[in-house]
Amino acid sequence: MKLRKTSKEEDFGTIVGVFAYFAYSSIFVRYLAKTSPLLFNQQTGYSQIGEWVIYGPVILFIMVFPYLMSKKVISEERKIDYLIHIQSSITAFFVWLIVTTSAYLLNIEIGYYANILGGYSTIILLMYYMEKVYSRQIKVICRGYDV
Repeated sequence: MKLRKTSKEEDFGTIVGVFAYFAYSSIFVRYLAKTSPLLFNQQTGYSQIGEWVIYGPVILFIMVFPYLMSKKVISEERKIDYLIHIQSSITAFFVWLIVTTSAYLLNIEIGYYANILGGYSTIILLMYYMEKVYSRQIKVICRGYDV
């Protein structure tokens, strides 16, 4: 991964992404999770699915908002990198959600730290894979298109 100087819009987008994540998590915790017995149980607290639905989208929020705020001022190569990271974050989030749901249905308990570490590891591995394999192909395909 190359170190690049970020624009002010990207930095502002990261800050907005962090605040948007906190808004998402507080709304989710306060209202949505308490209504679903699959996500929250009064006796045990959050299930492994609920934990991942709360903490899993952090990377997605931190990637989406800088892209949305800075897509008019960053280079095409940087836009493609953002899109690869966003796509891999969404895909890995749902892959790990399927893993936690399957484990829940099979009565396999995944601990809190193992759940979060496994999910973030899935996101990072998929980002690395997509960056290495698809980056060149996508950059060739997207030349000439407004991304």
